Amino acid sequence: MFQRLNGEELALLRESVASLLSGGGSVDEAQAMGLMSFCRSADDAGLTAAVTVAEEAGRSASRLAVHVAVAANLAQLWQVGGKTVRGEGRVAFAQAQFGGERGGHAVVSDGRLTGRLRFVDGLPADRLMVATAQGFALVATAAPGLSQTATPGLGGDPLHDLSVADVPCEALILPEGGRDDVMLVLRLLLAARARGAVERAFALAVDHVKMRCQFGQPLGRFQAMQHKLADCHLLLAASGEMARTAVDAFDLGTPDWRHFALAAAAFDGAALRRAMFEVQHGFGAIGYAEEHEVARHFRRVHADLARMGGTRSARRALAGMLAERGGRLPALTLGADAEAYRADVRAWLDAAMTEDLRQAEAAKPFSSRGWNPEFAAAMGAAGLIGIAWPKAAGGGARSPLEQLAYVEEFTRADAPMTSQSAASWIAGPEIIRHGSDRLRAELLPAILRGEASVCLGYSEPEAGSDLAALRTRAVRQGDHYRISGQKLWGTGTDKATHVLLAARTGGEDKPRHKGISLFVVPLASPGITIVPEMALYGHSFSTQYYDDVVVPADCRLGEENGGWAILGGALASERILMGGTVSRLRFLFEAMFAEVAKDEMLATDAVLRDGLACFAAEIEAARQLSLRAVRMLERGGVPLVEGAMAKLFTGDLGERFTSFAMDALGSSATLGEESADVPLGGRIEQELRRAPMGVIGGGAAEVQKTIIAQRGLGLPR
Repeated sequence: MFQRLNGEELALLRESVASLLSGGGSVDEAQAMGLMSFCRSADDAGLTAAVTVAEEAGRSASRLAVHVAVAANLAQLWQVGGKTVRGEGRVAFAQAQFGGERGGHAVVSDGRLTGRLRFVDGLPADRLMVATAQGFALVATAAPGLSQTATPGLGGDPLHDLSVADVPCEALILPEGGRDDVMLVLRLLLAARARGAVERAFALAVDHVKMRCQFGQPLGRFQAMQHKLADCHLLLAASGEMARTAVDAFDLGTPDWRHFALAAAAFDGAALRRAMFEVQHGFGAIGYAEEHEVARHFRRVHADLARMGGTRSARRALAGMLAERGGRLPALTLGADAEAYRADVRAWLDAAMTEDLRQAEAAKPFSSRGWNPEFAAAMGAAGLIGIAWPKAAGGGARSPLEQLAYVEEFTRADAPMTSQSAASWIAGPEIIRHGSDRLRAELLPAILRGEASVCLGYSEPEAGSDLAALRTRAVRQGDHYRISGQKLWGTGTDKATHVLLAARTGGEDKPRHKGISLFVVPLASPGITIVPEMALYGHSFSTQYYDDVVVPADCRLGEENGGWAILGGALASERILMGGTVSRLRFLFEAMFAEVAKDEMLATDAVLRDGLACFAAEIEAARQLSLRAVRMLERGGVPLVEGAMAKLFTGDLGERFTSFAMDALGSSATLGEESADVPLGGRIEQELRRAPMGVIGGGAAEVQKTIIAQRGLGLPR
């Protein structure tokens, strides 16, 4: 374990490093500041601090090789049975034949090193650290028999080729796996430097498109540019979250740090390259000039990500680790309170989800699964509905992280909770905040008992993602409203007791979004016609017709024409829940990995193994983005942009992963649940049909990108 700096300390470190490097500070000055001494002992700052410095080196296009220094520090710290050979001079690094690429070859015999070393990083230096079969060897770069040749290339600062002929060395013998751990840390720090370079180039691009005009308006106003930069912002956020998880786990001594580190490396190779290319496109010909700062960052990003065998090597290692774990992905620890609550929820589910109940659910057609009034009543009796509501409203007052643990456990158990999802997570909180006394008194207890269920009445023929264009109208007449209009795509409307309905109450004199009100309407009200249809994803959704439906005025939430703000809050909650569907993808991945492992031909297919590693990394990224949004809620924020990111990434991932699974398992994966010997009980084709809903439900992907660009990056509307 290493010392971990808190947020304020990391911010001060980042500011100091940025000041030093932007002022042209030398490597000697960085060393004097202690920036090369991380991870020397348990009393030193650990990898979290080192990553911060590496990112700043990337932003400043600095030659600072903190990655080499940390690798040397760890090798000397972890050595066994040898004397301390630590010095204060600069160290260079050579991967030799052990770094995942053609890095040369070196042999140690009788305390002497011989070989040819390629891609040597960190020169000029006083000592050279070379990977060996048992760990590392240290040699003096001034020793006779060692010659070096600079090899300029993409990265700007040259790497070197070294010829080593019978040079004395000090052996650093590491425990089994120690050498690979050191090199994995080095890979993380190279990726951090690349990420810093992309982040700096991205910030320049955002400023550029706000000011640069084409066709009479700023480039940043064009939707194509907004969506391009929103994609970059998303990739950088995912990369940063994955790195933070890996280095936190490393500093805490958590064994799963290796999985998180390899997943980050496997993700970064494609993600950061793509982001850098998109930034380059944003600058157009301006950024193509070598004199422009972004050209230096372009070089740095691609050079650093190619090191240590690049993405190919990381995915191969991750695939091997997954095979050892049986395809299981490590849990994400959400904190003591959330994990204690998780244990309670899991214990209840283990008892409530009896074998008889599981068989009864499995015997239902897929279209009917998930909606179980009896189970909802059991949830209510156990206090497992309205867990986020305040205690004064009868809820559990559970924190956002506890709520996430709850969702993950219900997903793991495949428990039938659909009937209560919208009521408990979306409608209930808005009724508590904005509902009338009668509405709260009558409906909240019924929801908590599992008796009342709610569907959403938002979308219309001309108002899908553009909800401000809705036409369903509610006209005030004394103490009631008369509602007329049509709603589409209502999931669960044919089974629910109430609908959370958006209707226009304002006149033409009001802007579209300022003339909307929200109502909680009993679906048994006269004048409502529900026409169920079968959706592609295997469940029913309904068209609803409202023909002069009389609704008491106290069914309205909040003030008249004030529904847009309430609707925005409800949509944010819905998007976070939809981002949480990554749990379902995780369990599907694990089930598919187990299915592949049973077939020798599939289990040894190199292309398939590589694909599984790629998706394991992306599922990890989706988990981190979802957790990022929840943590923002935990701090009291409103994760509108963060929720949009989680939804956008997870929706796209769902489509691509189920397509991959379908291709991997072939025709057998196309079989329905009623077919004999269908893999995973038919879940592959079911999830494939469900996947488009993750992209379009709750606001289409393009809408999410616009939110990210305009609300997150401040691009012009």
